[in-house]
Formats: sequence, C-alpha cells, structure tokens
Amino acid sequence: MPETTDLESVTTGEDQAQTTVPTTTPTSPDPEDNPDPGEGAEGEFCQMMAAENLQSYDVFDPATVETYFTENLEFLSGLDGRVPGEIADDFEVVHRNAVELAALVAEYNYEIMAVPEEQLAAMASDEVLEASTRIGDFCGLDLG
Repeated sequence: MPETTDLESVTTGEDQAQTTVPTTTPTSPDPEDNPDPGEGAEGEFCQMMAAENLQSYDVFDPATVETYFTENLEFLSGLDGRVPGEIADDFEVVHRNAVELAALVAEYNYEIMAVPEEQLAAMASDEVLEASTRIGDFCGLDLG
C-alpha cells in the first residue's frame, strides 16, 4: 500500500520544547489517488522515498540531532543515480538544502535550539517547499 509522510509534533525535554519530524502513514489504496510507483528507476526511487522514516530527535540532545541529520544526508546520498530525470532538478534543490541545513546546525554543535529562528526559517524557502511537493506528487506521497 502506498504511504504518505506526515509531520508529527514531538514533545521533548524539561521545557517541553517541540520539534516536528516526518512519520510515515498509509494512504488511500485508490490508484488514482496514489499511483503505483511501478518498475525501473521511478519505482525504485519512489519505493525508497515511501520507506524512509527518520527517527525523531530530542532538541536538547545534540547527539540525537547529529544522528538525525547524518542519517538524512546518507539517505539522500544513497538516492543518487536513482532519481528519475523528471524530478532530478527538484531533488537537487532538496538535497542541496539538506546539506546546507545540516551544515548550519553543525555550526551550532547540533544544539538546534541555539540556531537563530530566522536562519532555520530561511532554509524552508518557497523553492525548497515547491521542489519537495513536486517530488511527493511524482511518487504519490505527501512530503509535507
């Protein structure tokens, strides 16, 4: 069954800070709503995207934040060579953004609460959000 990635709010730490992390949930089995990822590069890419489910991180624990970003970059790098041509430019935008965001958080020693909010907000540009939406639409996933 196709899956969709939703955002889940996670409460952590003594101050009850929240972070939003992706989770994967099933979607409608109607093939018109969620096209079959099919065979070949498109199918493999979309199946990998649907299966990815990064674990949440504790915003007060730099080690879990580092693990989250490291695993995300490893996952995206593992998709190199599997990205269908129709969404290659969009994938490049999303991948580049993930690398830049990981570098930004690393500058603050993975203490994500120390990263200025305006810098984090700037990482979620319209270009990145639109590219992510097109990738999700291509695979029949809601990537948030």
